[in-house]
Amino acid sequence: MSHPLDLAYNWRTPVLVSTVGLFACIMLLVGQRADGWVPVLTVLVVSWLVLVAVVWYRTRAYLEVDAASATVRRFRTKHRVVGTDITAVRRLRTLSGPGYRLTLADGSHRVVATSLLREGGPTLLRWLVRYAPQATRDPATEAAIDRLRTQGMLD
Repeated sequence: MSHPLDLAYNWRTPVLVSTVGLFACIMLLVGQRADGWVPVLTVLVVSWLVLVAVVWYRTRAYLEVDAASATVRRFRTKHRVVGTDITAVRRLRTLSGPGYRLTLADGSHRVVATSLLREGGPTLLRWLVRYAPQATRDPATEAAIDRLRTQGMLD
């Protein structure tokens, strides 16, 4: 039985610290009721909501490899991808690190944010080499596979 990969970072600490800080600021602002406290409170709450939305979005990264198929999730839904259906692989640069765009035979795309997952990149690349050898790969993906081979993490 396969299991999904773990997230590569601790999301609980930033959410906890920012929430405690927000409540401390709210208590100070409400207690003091200085001029202009409502707009300041609004900016703080909106900033906190943006932070929580970014953290929530990052926690949506998902990869589960099970023999010839892999399950990925980008936003809300999980998609099962079979290795033989992949026609192309392209490495993407994201703010958090590398990710991969898998192009399927029907023309649709699946994006895997491997940098957000513990061992995400090596796991996906090993799976691609084994179950999707027919897929065309861009030079950056080939370089990543070569690095794994050099490090002895890929046969």
